[in-house]
Amino acid sequence: MTRVDFYQLADTSSRAPLLTSCKLIKKALQAHSHVYVQVPDLRTGEQLDELLWQFEPDAFIPHVLLPRDEKLSANVAIGVGAAPDLYAGVLINLSDALPHQFQRFERLLELVPASEEQRLKARERYGYYKQRGYPLQYHNLEKSHNLEKNA
Repeated sequence: MTRVDFYQLADTSSRAPLLTSCKLIKKALQAHSHVYVQVPDLRTGEQLDELLWQFEPDAFIPHVLLPRDEKLSANVAIGVGAAPDLYAGVLINLSDALPHQFQRFERLLELVPASEEQRLKARERYGYYKQRGYPLQYHNLEKSHNLEKNA
């Protein structure tokens, strides 16, 4: 059964979810072979794509942005819809909706931004997972600035 982890973000900037995603992707690649990041729109995907190029100048994270890089393969993919079958390790959800086919992933990472509206949507998703018996973990990055410890 998919383990679901919620990460309460400490940073209120609009880039906080993207920066946290970069850290989570790096950490997830150490333990899993494939990571899929579901974004709400292509613009967000492009922003994450760009940030992954710059995130750590000496440690590039190979990735593809779907559908643009459909023919390429990498251990990390970013896309708007459901993940290709190849990706089943970690799913990072950056959208406000339930991610497509999350049940086929080992882990689902949900980010909880600082805005109250987005927190309410995250609470709804939390309730959905809890009601269906998914194992849930909660990491408050507001109190613990050490993401390495909480991933």
